[in-house]
Amino acid sequence: MQFTQPDDPNFKPMWEELLSTSGYLDALYGQANIAFYREICGSSDAKNISLLVSENGMPICGLMAFCRTLEVDATEISCFGLPLLYVERFRAEASALARAQRLLRDEIERLLQAQSGRAVIRYRDRLLGGCLSLAGRVLLDLGAKATPHFSQVIDLSLPEEVIHKSLTKSYKWSVNWGQKNLTHKVLDSTSMTIDHIEEFRRLHFEAAGRETRSPESWKLQYEMVRTGEAFGVFAWMKHSLVSAALFSYSKSHCFYGVSASRRDLFDKPLSHGVIWIGLLHAKNLGVRYFEMGEQLFPMAPRHYPSRKELGISFFKRAFGGRPLVFLDICLHLVDGSYVDSSPSQ
Repeated sequence: MQFTQPDDPNFKPMWEELLSTSGYLDALYGQANIAFYREICGSSDAKNISLLVSENGMPICGLMAFCRTLEVDATEISCFGLPLLYVERFRAEASALARAQRLLRDEIERLLQAQSGRAVIRYRDRLLGGCLSLAGRVLLDLGAKATPHFSQVIDLSLPEEVIHKSLTKSYKWSVNWGQKNLTHKVLDSTSMTIDHIEEFRRLHFEAAGRETRSPESWKLQYEMVRTGEAFGVFAWMKHSLVSAALFSYSKSHCFYGVSASRRDLFDKPLSHGVIWIGLLHAKNLGVRYFEMGEQLFPMAPRHYPSRKELGISFFKRAFGGRPLVFLDICLHLVDGSYVDSSPSQ
């Protein structure tokens, strides 16, 4: 067994091999997506502390993580706001996986104990197979706290008619309205241009009433599409762009990301057809899971979310699927030692 780190020329191809052999691949962790989140966080000087464990040149398990400065004497270990990523080789030989996990566990503990000053480590355990992952167990053993995270996920292996039946009655009408009154187009690596992204940026600016992020971040989203890590769905009414959304995707997972619609047309269901077409396109690509995003409830995972936040949760839930539960695991350290981050009573 041996470690491979990012400065090794073999790291990148071995990491890509590990991802290609994993049973589940989160859509947000492709190279172009990570570059986008790096720009959003303004962390150009972050240190890549990712690790791979391999045997005879075969990657068995690995961790994607970056250490970035939050403020003086404070750092965060994550993937630029995204939780750090732990991956195992799908159907790896059990004894080899156990040996690799022991090595990686020891290295994670050594890495965390070597942190100076204040540090926070963020991880989301997807509880694949209903079990904690190695990374989740290590962080919890070190004193991390776990909070449930709910996200609405649609199973795209189901027939289209079954998925359509799971839409609420009003959303079925809204999708049909969009198909009749709007011109939709899927834009991928073969058809998306930088002009499309600029048109999307202007729509987003008008909808938000301000510039919410840098022009460079929009160019990076174009790169996500150009490199096959995302696709867009645009909707026009009388040759005017009225709604658009970007969907990140991998071989197994599609995530409903940034979207915008004309504010002066909010009385019309502009985005419903955009999402439906994005869902069907992901299904046609062979993707298994379509994730609409976070679900909030009146008292969970935090108390008293706003009516607007609950309304957004209902919007995502009305497209069908199930709210799956993950664990958000957060560890706070000071000079490598666990500290209790609970609010004082």
